[in-house]
Amino acid sequence: MWLIISLMLTVASVIIRWTELYAQNSPQSSGGRCSAYVELFGSGLFFSLNADGYWSNGYGARVGGYIDSKNYWFFIQGFMLTNPGGAHHLEVGGGLGLMALEFNLLGGGGSASPPDPRVYFPLHLGYRFQQPDGGFLLRLGFTPLIATNRSTGELGVLPWGGLSLGWSP
Repeated sequence: MWLIISLMLTVASVIIRWTELYAQNSPQSSGGRCSAYVELFGSGLFFSLNADGYWSNGYGARVGGYIDSKNYWFFIQGFMLTNPGGAHHLEVGGGLGLMALEFNLLGGGGSASPPDPRVYFPLHLGYRFQQPDGGFLLRLGFTPLIATNRSTGELGVLPWGGLSLGWSP
């Protein structure tokens, strides 16, 4: 579990550092852009804070998560692809997540004991509005979550969607 959390924090650090490196340049001269946003529903189930970065060729990475006193939810979408240029973008992505919630995503009830972490696979297909020179960011997407059922071992898919609002420097 700590290995996955460490990996996710490392990706977040790289994205943040990348933002600092290119903060003095315009996105077009630096070849890349970064964003921070809040996502409702989506890859973080109900709510998540996210950071992502894209290179000028359209490839990118994303890290996000949610944590409170009883639950946590972290994910990395290590593969993101978008069409570079312009303000309107199609996004495609996939990744790996770690969740520990008081309820079972694929059936079953809650429990009084702390939950065991589970690995899941968030996917993303969506629309992104983001001006090339930064500013307001809007994302709307289909974000199915793939996980295994603990009791049966069967693969399950939760068809899901999300809305993101944020900012890009």
